[in-house]
Amino acid sequence: MPGPSTGTPARKGPRRPAAPAPGPAPTSSPPSTDPPLRLPPAAAGRWPPCASGPSAPTTLVSPREVAVALGRLERWADALTEYRRVADARERVVGPDHPDTLAAREDEAHCLERVGHAREAAELYRRVAAPRGQGLAGGA
Repeated sequence: MPGPSTGTPARKGPRRPAAPAPGPAPTSSPPSTDPPLRLPPAAAGRWPPCASGPSAPTTLVSPREVAVALGRLERWADALTEYRRVADARERVVGPDHPDTLAAREDEAHCLERVGHAREAAELYRRVAAPRGQGLAGGA
């Protein structure tokens, strides 16, 4: 029986996967000879310029994302552990009053609320707000 518009016989059964493209097999890329990436001037001072390892900014993003995911799964006790780990690492790397550390502590405070530790959360929110208020005109 011909197909709808091609005049070819209709196929019966499952389709076969396409054959691989002819040519040499792919190989791994050689190591890059590009110069190392540098932070843009706007980012200077936010993180140590040559940071790498477990406390590097890019490394600390992943554990925070794990904490966020745990929170979305309503696993707040596990999320709290991860949020604290991130906040502690950021405090070691950039200091307690750095905006990234303060944001991490705020995440921790939110999580404390979710596990029922309202007083501890309120105290942490106050600690986070104090350094942020120093930069406001007239204080906060």
